[in-house]
Amino acid sequence: LAHGQCIEQFGPGEPYLPLLAALGELGRGPAQDRLVKTLRQYAPTWLMQLAALATPADRAALQVHTFGATRERMLRELAEGLEALTRDTVLILTLEDLHWSDPSTLDALSFLARRRQPARLLVLGTYRPMEVLGNGHPLRTLTQDLAIHRHSVELPVPLLTEAAVEEYLAIRAMPLQPLARTIHHRTSGNPLFMVNVVEDLLLRHATTSEEGSHASLSLPATIRQMIERQIDQLSTDEHQLLVTASAVGMEFAAATIAPSLALSVTTVEEHCANLARREHFVRATGTTQWPDGTTSARFSFRHALYHEVLYERVTPSQRRHVHQQIGARLAQGYGDRAEEIAAALAVHFGQARDYPRAVQYHGQAGRTALGRSAAQEAIGHLTTALDLLTQLPDSPERIHLELSLLMPLGAAFMNTRGFAVPEVEQTYARAHTLCEQLGNTPHLFPVLHGLAIFYVVRAKFGTARTLIERSLTLAQQTQNPALLLEAYKFLGQILLFQGELLGSRHSFDQALTLYDPRQHRHYAFLYGQDPGGLCLTLLSAALWIAGYPEQAWKKAQEAVALARQQGHLFTLGFALLGATMAHRWRGDELALRETAEEFQGLATEQGFAFLITLANHFRAWRLAKTGYAEQGVTQICQDVAMVRASGAEQSLAYSLALSIEIHEKAGRIDEALDLAEEALTLSRETGNCWLDAELYQLKGELLLAQESKSRKLENPSPQPLAPNTQAEAEECFHKAIAIARQQSAKSWELRATMSLARLWQQQGKQHEAYQMLSEVYSWFTEGFDTADLRDAKTLLEALQH
Repeated sequence: LAHGQCIEQFGPGEPYLPLLAALGELGRGPAQDRLVKTLRQYAPTWLMQLAALATPADRAALQVHTFGATRERMLRELAEGLEALTRDTVLILTLEDLHWSDPSTLDALSFLARRRQPARLLVLGTYRPMEVLGNGHPLRTLTQDLAIHRHSVELPVPLLTEAAVEEYLAIRAMPLQPLARTIHHRTSGNPLFMVNVVEDLLLRHATTSEEGSHASLSLPATIRQMIERQIDQLSTDEHQLLVTASAVGMEFAAATIAPSLALSVTTVEEHCANLARREHFVRATGTTQWPDGTTSARFSFRHALYHEVLYERVTPSQRRHVHQQIGARLAQGYGDRAEEIAAALAVHFGQARDYPRAVQYHGQAGRTALGRSAAQEAIGHLTTALDLLTQLPDSPERIHLELSLLMPLGAAFMNTRGFAVPEVEQTYARAHTLCEQLGNTPHLFPVLHGLAIFYVVRAKFGTARTLIERSLTLAQQTQNPALLLEAYKFLGQILLFQGELLGSRHSFDQALTLYDPRQHRHYAFLYGQDPGGLCLTLLSAALWIAGYPEQAWKKAQEAVALARQQGHLFTLGFALLGATMAHRWRGDELALRETAEEFQGLATEQGFAFLITLANHFRAWRLAKTGYAEQGVTQICQDVAMVRASGAEQSLAYSLALSIEIHEKAGRIDEALDLAEEALTLSRETGNCWLDAELYQLKGELLLAQESKSRKLENPSPQPLAPNTQAEAEECFHKAIAIARQQSAKSWELRATMSLARLWQQQGKQHEAYQMLSEVYSWFTEGFDTADLRDAKTLLEALQH
């Protein structure tokens, strides 16, 4: 049995709070060893969040394996961990007051309810229906959805009958008749109201067996009034203790409130234990131990309404004082591990109007949430911190603090809304303005990178290149190898997409010279991807386009091997993407299928949305190649629509190129031509021209196919192509060759030259075609077993004869 309590939030919540509390409770019991072993194997992202259970060795090992884990991965691991934990035993998980739940916990409940795998798991949740009636409450949406799909059963708590009241009174050893009838009538059978009426009667010793004596019992009209009266009957010390405890939350430790009361922890524990024995307001819930060694009894309010009514009695001036002292004691107790309770500390210091520390802990809570892939909560904490920051006086320290908040906020926006949304630009642009105000600041480099990512994804390469060249200048001025590595890596990407292959290869080579797998392993955590793996993957693409197929394949293999060694899953996914592209270019369809399946499985399992879309691209392409072209068209159209909607115009060029091929395979030549025109227009507008030669070659082939298809419909017998069509197609091939030569893109040049040679072959110009193609073919020194070079050799032999 494990219990988790949701708490009313005074701002952004802590993601997965009741679930982590429940797992922590299990970890404090006899099942600790089994729980830790299970989490280590099945749910390492959750073990990382449970500091009291994870050893230092665990945390060091798991950090590499879990950093950057997506929300989807965390949900999947939770489900698999609970399924493993319940193979041999039943787990009952109770979650109280779900109307106060954080969004991540509700996502987890939805995910668990939809799992088809068997588990001996019962989740019992309580909530107040009136609290979720408002439009847009996520719990209302969840309960309705689960009910529709029969994933849950809702059990409304019925009002008590008179017989039930009699039974309760018998347990409390009170006279049964007619007291039960009177209490039932006055409380309408409301359980909480009835219990409090009984408590009130016990306190006033108003029990008698004479029926007439009870008809005129002075009972409050509402539960709240009843609780108010019970509070008024407390001693001064008990009243002050409970009011102070209410500022902590539904659950509190005696050590937390002792300083505010100017009492010893032992005295507070005795008072609370006395109240708990009388079943008055609180109940004992065990003990707690803080990192500084403090051990204290833990208590919780018996009902949320007790907590609410007591907290309402805290005056504004008292509230500031009490929250300040509670926050200070908790921060002292946790010391260097205060980040573990950053969300709670942020609430206390915010209520105390201690703005510097409220900003500090909201910022830390935001970064913690981001580490849990709970970007929605991260955005809430970070924006709250930025709002509170306006309460601080202008100073260089405030600017530095704002910058420290804007950086993770930009990452959170990227994670939840995509790389190309306006919020990303606005966040990093503000950070850039602050860097300009500060002058020489180490924040400038990552800010320039954040802005550059936005502009690259939006295919605004000129702006992105200016930013990265500035960051390279900064790195060269400081001769900082780490900054140089990042600058060269990013510049290589931009130059590749701009079709500057020589510069791109040089930049990647420079970056890889600076890269050390052990020294720079943590860069995957800072920038979301291992720099060595990314450089190898993109260098592989640049080398293939430049005409070095074997070197390209070697780099693709090195990228996958490095990613597996580093254990960073997004880097591995990106490396598998590069390997899949390499197999496609090489024409190795068997290897492509195997790699693409691993790529798709990893992307889907980890919830990498960007990589999932690209994996679906290759699925569509394989469908088209294996005779299921229409299914391929359906898939690629969905994918391209998603890329368009995301604003990621940098990825759109490659998406359109694949879509052109798939539409051509399906015989949809006109649509394929429209896509080619769109892709070329996009290239002219954005400068994303690395595929231009390929696009013009495809357009030329489509023009010839369109004319051939039209003539076959008019006359089934073979007919020569119209001169105008041939001329237009030939112009496309010449453009493709010219662009490829300008970019030193020998693989694109070979493809375009083969297309032109075939056209000339049909026109009777075999000698010219042979001379032209043999010149390009003879340039190559490797990769003669690849599909393009095999086709070129076959065509040369045909032309020669």
